[in-house]
Amino acid sequence: MFRSWPSPLPTPSTWVVVGAAGGAAIAVVAALKDFSGLWFGPIMRCRAYPRLQDGRPVEPVFAPTFPFGNMARLMRLPPVEQFKTLMQASAKTLGYAVTFILSRPRVNVIDNDEAVKVVLGAKVTVARSDRTIGKQMPVWDRLFGKGLFMVGPTDWKRQHRICMRGFGPKMLDRFASVVADTVASEFKALEGAAAGDRHPLQRSHSGRTLKREATSLGICGDSDGQLAVWDPAVFLKTMAARVISKVAFGQGIDVDDESAITEAFSVWEQASSDPRYLLPYYIDLPFSGPRAVRKAIKGLHMLAEKFIARERETIAAGDEHQNLLSVLVHARDDDGGKLDEDELVHNVYSFLGAGVSTTSDALATILFLLARHPEIQSKLHQELATGPLEWEFVKDLPYLSAVIAESLRLWPPVAGSIARQLTDDIVLPGGLRVGKGINVGVNSATLQRRPGVWGADADKFRPERFIEG
Repeated sequence: MFRSWPSPLPTPSTWVVVGAAGGAAIAVVAALKDFSGLWFGPIMRCRAYPRLQDGRPVEPVFAPTFPFGNMARLMRLPPVEQFKTLMQASAKTLGYAVTFILSRPRVNVIDNDEAVKVVLGAKVTVARSDRTIGKQMPVWDRLFGKGLFMVGPTDWKRQHRICMRGFGPKMLDRFASVVADTVASEFKALEGAAAGDRHPLQRSHSGRTLKREATSLGICGDSDGQLAVWDPAVFLKTMAARVISKVAFGQGIDVDDESAITEAFSVWEQASSDPRYLLPYYIDLPFSGPRAVRKAIKGLHMLAEKFIARERETIAAGDEHQNLLSVLVHARDDDGGKLDEDELVHNVYSFLGAGVSTTSDALATILFLLARHPEIQSKLHQELATGPLEWEFVKDLPYLSAVIAESLRLWPPVAGSIARQLTDDIVLPGGLRVGKGINVGVNSATLQRRPGVWGADADKFRPERFIEG
């Protein structure tokens, strides 16, 4: 939960000591960066480090440097170059590639189908590994570290039993109607702004409100209001946040509360993509950035606690479960077990965190690919024109499904599975030996572009491949 910086403020003499310690730390970091082998060499020589059949340690994709390892260098490459680099590295090491996040090595499955089955199967995910993502991502841990996607095997099995009892076909259909209604409302607002007699940014009678609304629709203007530009990514991110907020907390959510959730979640999301927040305890420092993140997380938790209290008041009334929160509050396993208060709060934001960026990024990518391939866009329009744009009709359209699948194959919103830390030594398919304490995961973004599986045109956007079989 939220932790404020201790008071009273440090004295000047304390700041001198802190400054001296900080200077010494910077000097140590600089020295270690120049002599990274002194830091990473022992890690790569330890018994647990992944080794080939002949006992040789696996060479990492790039030589890691202190303090961030080699992931920062890899991520600076254009995406297609990242995929090629990982594929080339895995060709020398049984279909695996080793990367470093800080000083933690990770084994990535790149081109080994049997290893995918093993790493994602229950024998590893439940029986021989643990989730340590909270230690690696303190920002995630602070918002939803007790949620289903973050906890270890024992708590995961208990929470999974409870949560899944509440998600039947009828409930999912009810969520579909919430999604459809909210999406229709967002596009209606966008169409209204586009069709207005005067540009929304120029209307002065309620300028601040309209300007904020125009911004949330992805509309921005120049300094004199003569030019308008639409950014689909902004529109889709806002729409996804509103859709998932309504699914999570109900369509009756107050406008101010909805805005507070969207704004606070945006602060959290930005911090999640900032490498500084990977550093232990950075989130607890007294700087303006970490303070804003802590405030945002505290606000999100307080809002969820308010909604939970309100939901409990409806239990006696016998109302049907209308949203994700009500499902989780009422859910019980066969033994009557339920989620405690913290688990309820963290699980709501687990679903919110897992859904906003993934949904909006996937939609933005699909729109971009359709714009780049007008012939595919035309074919999709023809299929959509054969019936009403309603869930019961569109969910079974083959070409629409193929377009979505092909986009996700080429550009998945999440590059791979969350790494799991092994709790036992293991020999992976092909003979790779990996010791206890090493992280393992699957890099689906690279896996899904293999020419040996998808053909010579594996890098091409061609939805027909999912219809042809």
